[in-house]
Amino acid sequence: MKNTVSSSIRVLRVLSRMNYGGPSRHVINLTACLQKYGYETRLLVGIPESAEGSMLELAHSCGVAPAIVARLDRPVMPLSDFAAFQQIVREIRSFRPHIVHTHTTKAGILGRLAAVLCGVPAIFHTYHGFIFSGYFSQPVSQLIVGVERFLAGTTDRLITLTPSLAGELSQRLGLNGSRKVETISLGLNLNKNLMTPRRSTGWRKSLNLSEDHFLVGIVARLVPVKNHALLFNAIAELSEKMPWLHLAVIGGGELDLALKNLASSLGMAQKIHFCGLVNNIEDVYADLDLLVLSSKNEGTPVVIIEALASGCPVAATNVGGVAEVLENGNAGFLLANDQQGFISGLAVAIDNAAEAAAKLSDEFRQKWAEKYSVQTLANRIDTIYRKTLRLRGVDD
Repeated sequence: MKNTVSSSIRVLRVLSRMNYGGPSRHVINLTACLQKYGYETRLLVGIPESAEGSMLELAHSCGVAPAIVARLDRPVMPLSDFAAFQQIVREIRSFRPHIVHTHTTKAGILGRLAAVLCGVPAIFHTYHGFIFSGYFSQPVSQLIVGVERFLAGTTDRLITLTPSLAGELSQRLGLNGSRKVETISLGLNLNKNLMTPRRSTGWRKSLNLSEDHFLVGIVARLVPVKNHALLFNAIAELSEKMPWLHLAVIGGGELDLALKNLASSLGMAQKIHFCGLVNNIEDVYADLDLLVLSSKNEGTPVVIIEALASGCPVAATNVGGVAEVLENGNAGFLLANDQQGFISGLAVAIDNAAEAAAKLSDEFRQKWAEKYSVQTLANRIDTIYRKTLRLRGVDD
């Protein structure tokens, strides 16, 4: 006998922690938009570290009210992880969702195991980055591959943000030829980025910088994988020939003090500006001459998408999904990972930043925003949800 969806389709969505970053924005936007499609969503999230900032306020402003699951955030701790698992199980048994959709590694493991235990009709997981390198130690990465291989067999669809990530997953998880892996781009609301003209906000004045200074910015959590030290050393070397060069560091995290000490040791305390978390990030993009990412690994960096929608040129290390976002260098500058290669590439990007900015016309920005719109994301997700439920014998 088939199950029947009596009214709205119920989705339990699970995210490891709602800190500043792409996964949080993606989940908030998707949850809010799917309400218009007849979905009832219960969102479970972990508590982010204070230094990373929280996007709970943004969620509430979008009509999304997450429930907090203690210890769903990192790091892995078996006893507290089991408590989080038990809470997710209780939520599933109370809410009785037709779909469990998890996001990021820890939520993906605990949430999918709970969904299997409770017999949820359809299970989805979204990979927001290349999790098998750069984030965890080698032994932990190998363990994650083993766990993900097992969980792939229990999951109806594995969703990735870029084709290259889909290819890596298929290879790592032994899914070559499988139709389980689906590529769906990020969904972002870029209206503020489109509406904020270049050089209109005066944000750089808060740093006591004039239009004569060349302002590079990095918008990223202050954590090892973002590799700020590579950028700091490059700025220190380049500033010897470019005395007008400055760097704005936007974000928070565990390396805050260590990076401030590094800036001082490089003699760059007056040229590297630590700005912390900035709410109106479109004001920052409007006033930057160049956004730079120096990461060891990336998925689909939201900051790159936002910056280009704001008309701000971008240079980033060629890792993870960066090349796909930057259209293999057509939409921005791809940088090497080694120190000298990075410095040389960054120098070229600085010299050509004005020309690159001129190519980011209003027409380009509009098409770019449409490519990464929330509506496009919601349409794709709605289609695969309903198709999967029909295959599982759940009528909508």
